[in-house]
Amino acid sequence: MKSDEEIALIRFAAGVSEQACLAMIDACRPGVSEAEVYAAILHEIHRWGCDTRYPFLSLQSGPDNISWGAPRWTLRAEPPRVLQRGDLVQAEIHTLYGGQESQVQMCVALDPVDEEIRACEDVARQCYEAGLAAIRPGIVFTDLFSAMERPLTQSGCWSKTPLAHTVNYGAWGFTAANREQLINTREEALEVGLDPNVLMLNGDMELKEGMVLELEPNACLGMKRVNIGGIVLVTASGVEELNKISTCVYHTGS
Repeated sequence: MKSDEEIALIRFAAGVSEQACLAMIDACRPGVSEAEVYAAILHEIHRWGCDTRYPFLSLQSGPDNISWGAPRWTLRAEPPRVLQRGDLVQAEIHTLYGGQESQVQMCVALDPVDEEIRACEDVARQCYEAGLAAIRPGIVFTDLFSAMERPLTQSGCWSKTPLAHTVNYGAWGFTAANREQLINTREEALEVGLDPNVLMLNGDMELKEGMVLELEPNACLGMKRVNIGGIVLVTASGVEELNKISTCVYHTGS
């Protein structure tokens, strides 16, 4: 549970995250390199006097790229990928202010994208809306997770990263739903046959007013993935969204 001061810091960080998302949208267009997008996001965060938490900024692009983490070119001696039409550009942005974090999952589609990506987009948004509807003081984290998992299970999509977590990672939840579709794919060794004992942490944690959560639904079909989400605050009557832009895929044809 956050103090009034901590919530004020998170609200500021959330506002800066919104500005970073706008900077990402402006930077994403065919012919631009991942490095230029990466630089635009971090420039906006630092311009407001904020910092980032490790891994600082996850950024991946492509029409069928479900990998997650730092761009390859930050770790290897290789040129940054250049964006093309049909790509998704996805970033996990960790904005810190006064030690408090607003983490968002921003996804930009360089249209035209295919129907599988559109399907993943719809399911990810359904998961997000299910999470909002479920949150209120008194439920436990597993209740939130189960609500967000249901659209995935019903749609046939799978999910690579957590659907939700507390911002200090005191509780989180993965789902093993529909991962059998990855048999004989390049992700099989990583994602198939997960130990059920490592899919949930502190699922019995009761949600209380003043807690801050990250809703980050991600829906995958095969190697195609859409990840959206942002920070929400548990209130006395339910929930308040502190981020908006990153909770939907932004489509651009320019």
